[in-house]
Amino acid sequence: MPIVVKHTDVETSQTLEEVFVTVPLRGVHASKADVYSSAVYIKANFPPYFFELDLADEIDTLTSVATVGGGVVTFKLVKAVPRMWESIRYTGAKSPKDLHQRRREAEAVELERAKQRKAAALLTKREEERTQVQRQIDVERAKRSRIEALKDAEARAASEQISGWARETLAHERRVNGGRPTVSGNGPSASAVSAAAVAVAAESVSVASGVAGSKDVEKKSDIFGDEDVVAASGDDLDGCGDGSDGDDDIDMEAIRAKVRAQLKIRTRPSPRACQDIGVSFTARGSIPTHTARETEDDKWRLRIRLMEELHRVKQAAESAGKSATEDETKPDEQNPAFLKDKGAQFYQMGNMQAAIHAYTSAINLDPINASLYANRAACHLSLKSADDCIADCTTTLSLLSKEEDMLKSEMMELASMGMVDSRRLMRIKILARRGAAYVLKSERGDSAMDDGDAAMKAALADFRDAIKMDPMNIELRTDAEAVASRLGVEVEVSGRA
Repeated sequence: MPIVVKHTDVETSQTLEEVFVTVPLRGVHASKADVYSSAVYIKANFPPYFFELDLADEIDTLTSVATVGGGVVTFKLVKAVPRMWESIRYTGAKSPKDLHQRRREAEAVELERAKQRKAAALLTKREEERTQVQRQIDVERAKRSRIEALKDAEARAASEQISGWARETLAHERRVNGGRPTVSGNGPSASAVSAAAVAVAAESVSVASGVAGSKDVEKKSDIFGDEDVVAASGDDLDGCGDGSDGDDDIDMEAIRAKVRAQLKIRTRPSPRACQDIGVSFTARGSIPTHTARETEDDKWRLRIRLMEELHRVKQAAESAGKSATEDETKPDEQNPAFLKDKGAQFYQMGNMQAAIHAYTSAINLDPINASLYANRAACHLSLKSADDCIADCTTTLSLLSKEEDMLKSEMMELASMGMVDSRRLMRIKILARRGAAYVLKSERGDSAMDDGDAAMKAALADFRDAIKMDPMNIELRTDAEAVASRLGVEVEVSGRA
């Protein structure tokens, strides 16, 4: 269990707008400290110590800060309403339930504010993204407009150049022939060639400049008057008959077909060929899938039976109602796994009393968990409490045997459940631990047995049983030989059980 830091060990001060709370870390490294605050509650957790404080009034959580360093945790809390508090600690609670309700309400308000801030930030982000997209669209539209303007200017320049050349050609023809166009039997007149050139230019400009450019070309292609068109049509040409031979050198249909081919939409590629995709699964060893699933179900059924039996025992011994202290127990303290982890942490830190307290609390919640008794036995052995260690080791072995008997009654094999090695190792460890406790008890001379060497004999028996399950363990053999030499006997083991 964590060690609660008293309020008298904490420095507090306040001004009109701020509150300062300084909590000593008591030698704990700053990296292991965690802090939390709401509008009316602050806490600091630095294992194995814990500090919490209910504030007299609300604070602004957005501007309040906590600093960890220099061996202390410093809270700089900004008051929601600038005024002097009569007391920094909240004293208006009639019971612990009122304090918890006050904390929950403040946490709910803070959670709602956080949701609103998150929604506002998301809305702002979306507005910024929409603005950026609109700006990009405007840039693309302006760029496209510039390109279209350049294309139109190029089209107009090309059309004007061709039109000027055609006018000069017709004017020169009229001056040479006295106003009548020249006709030859071998080809079209110069005016016909000019008109065809204008038509070709119109087609090219239409392809280059798109829809807008095509409209301009239609206007600019009509550069001749009615009299010029008549002159170039071939009806008045001498020696050309109906004019069918005049335009054979210019194939307008071929030009249009070429343009349509360039603008033709590409065909979609054919679908990909079908292929097989290989799928591999994680190997389960030699256990079939259905057997592995049944094994897990068997484990859960066994656990449920043990818990039902525990529940019946608890109901038989339970008093009429829970005490006030049990009602105010924190949710984490009702979790055996959490208490087991805390006990392991205290054991690693060398705080054996705190570890024993944590394991005892876990055992009260889950008294059929063999590993809890085994871990508490290790703590008792470290404190040289031989009797307590022996009792916990004996309980552990009894629970293991009871679980195995229940499995056999259900017609289930330990080997099929993958539990043989783990249980064998636990038995070896517990037997060695209980043997060491018997040796310690014999050395201290506090044995209550009839025979003075009975504790040593019990220790040797435990070591022998452990060696049977692990004949290659040198440490076990060394300990067993030391005990056997004191008793004047030989270590005899037949092998692995």
